[in-house]
Amino acid sequence: MVILNKNMIKGIDDMDEYTRQLKKYIDEVCLDKGALLTGYTRIRKLTNTLVIAYPYPEEIFTKSFSYKVKRLREEYIKNKEIHKSLSNTLRNEGYFLKEKTVLSVYGDLRPIARSANLGDWGVNGLIVNERYGSNMLFSTIFTDAPIIDEKDLVHQINNNNKIKRCKNCGKCMNNCPGKAFESGIFNVKKCLPYALRGCCQCMKSCSLQ
Repeated sequence: MVILNKNMIKGIDDMDEYTRQLKKYIDEVCLDKGALLTGYTRIRKLTNTLVIAYPYPEEIFTKSFSYKVKRLREEYIKNKEIHKSLSNTLRNEGYFLKEKTVLSVYGDLRPIARSANLGDWGVNGLIVNERYGSNMLFSTIFTDAPIIDEKDLVHQINNNNKIKRCKNCGKCMNNCPGKAFESGIFNVKKCLPYALRGCCQCMKSCSLQ
C-alpha cells in the first residue's frame, strides 16, 4: 500500500484522509504479520500511541518453562518484525517514534492497552478481552504521527467508560495457588514466587479463555 505524502496535504479533509490511510496501513501490517489486535490512544495529551496485541497461546499453560521461553521468543521476533516495518514507514514520513516491546522491562503497558480499548481490567490484574481472554502480550509505539484524530478520541473515551468484559466470576481468585487475592485485594508479593516459576493459573481458569 502507498502511504500518502504528508507534504502534499492541503487541508483538514486531506489530513483526515491521510490519518485513515496511515491507520489502515498500520492495521494491515500488524495483522498480516501475526498480531491479534491494534488499538490507538493518546497519553500526556500530545503523544499518539499505537498498542499491538500478540497471542499468548493457551497451550502454553500445560507446557514446561523452557517451552514458555521459546514461545515468548517467537512472539518477540514477530513483535520486532512488525515494529521494524512500521518504524521504517513512520520515519520515512518524517515522524518521531519510541518503542516498547513485549519484553520491555520498564513501563506497564496494561493501562495503555485498556485505554486503547483492547480489553478491560480483570480481577487478576490482567487485561481481559472478550475474544482472547487474557492470552495477550502487548507492545507499543509512541509517535507524533497523526494516527488518531479528535473525533476518534472522543468516541474512544466514551467507549472506555462503557466497556466491561471481566465477568467477576472469582475463578482466578479461587484457583490462585499463592492465595494472592485474599480479601479481594491482589497481593503481588504472594503472586511473585509462583509467577517466577511460570504459574498461569489465574489466566488458565479465566472464564473468558
